Parts: sequence; C-alpha cells; structure tokens
Amino acid sequence: MPLKMEKAMDFLPPALASNPNITHLIRLLDDIEKYSHHGCSHRAPAFQPRFDLIETADAFELYGDLPGVHKEDVSIELTDPRTLVVKGSITHPYGVFVPPHATPVPITPAVPTPIGEGVPAVPETPAEPAPTPAAPAVPQPTYLVSERGTGSFQRTFKLPLDLTTRDGIKAAFEDGVLKVFIPKPNKGPGDATKIQIQ
Repeated sequence: MPLKMEKAMDFLPPALASNPNITHLIRLLDDIEKYSHHGCSHRAPAFQPRFDLIETADAFELYGDLPGVHKEDVSIELTDPRTLVVKGSITHPYGVFVPPHATPVPITPAVPTPIGEGVPAVPETPAEPAPTPAAPAVPQPTYLVSERGTGSFQRTFKLPLDLTTRDGIKAAFEDGVLKVFIPKPNKGPGDATKIQIQ
C-alpha cells in the first residue's frame, strides 16, 4: 500500500479499513491528490521507454518502444560480456503551428500617386532607410497538459550468459520500435562493443 493510503487507513475503524470499497476510495483520493499537483505541470515527465528482453533457444531478443525518438539519438553498447546498455534522448520542439491549407497573403508595395498638372513637382530627396522592424517574438505555448516524456534515458540489461563473441549482433529501428538480436555465445570474450542500428 502507498504510504499515504496506509496513513489514511490508520485513522479508520478496523471494520471500515478492511472494506474493499473503502480501500478503492482511498486509492482514488490518493490519485486525485497526485494528479492535482502534477497533472498540469509545465515540465514534462522523464521519458521512460518500455522494453521486452526475450530468450529463445539460440538468441536473446530485445524490443523497445521508443516513439518519437530518432535513430540517430539512440546508442546501444555491450559494455561487458553480460551487460547491454541502451541510451538515448528525446525532445519535443514546439513552434507556431501553421495549418497545411494556409496560404501566405502577398504583400504589394504602395503605388505612388501621380502628381497632377499645374502642381509643381517637389524634388525627391533621398529618404533615410527605414529601420528594419525587430522580428516578432514567438509566443511561448501554454501547457494545459504535459504528459509526453522528454530528456535522456538509459537502460541496462543483464544477460544470463556471458557473450563470448560479438559476431552476429544486429539492431534495427523501425516505426518507433528498437529491435536487437543477440546470438547466444560461442567463443572468446572481447572489449566493449558499440552496435550499429540499421
């Protein structure tokens, strides 16, 4: 039980504390308190990707969900014969959204009015160049909800067997899913090995 729930349960009579409906109500109240403080935070939570590590008869297979992460921002290393490390980072840059159907409105220069007959022409004097206007400030977005994780991540996986060779290790990244294939060992340990993502 969460600490807050345990404290709340201490104040209830034993007959109520053992009632499953009360337990659910206390958990609901804990969740409401948690999200009332964190739900509209201006800081996104840390990115925590989920992984599956599977052992088959002849290999280990690692699958990781990395939605929104670019292949170039992921690094995979075998740091010792049993340790696989996956590192990376993710950012969500926000800018001014321009709908795809919007077209820019052309700006036409002002046309000078012709001088009428009988009115003496005023000789043009070179005008000082107009100061260039400052670039308009890009408005910062106001977060109403911020749930998409950002930042760096690192996951370390311990394999149940020493990898005595680095041959045959392959990695692919497609549709936000990282796949790593590690054949089971044959011979000779080596130093840390960086694995290229295809």
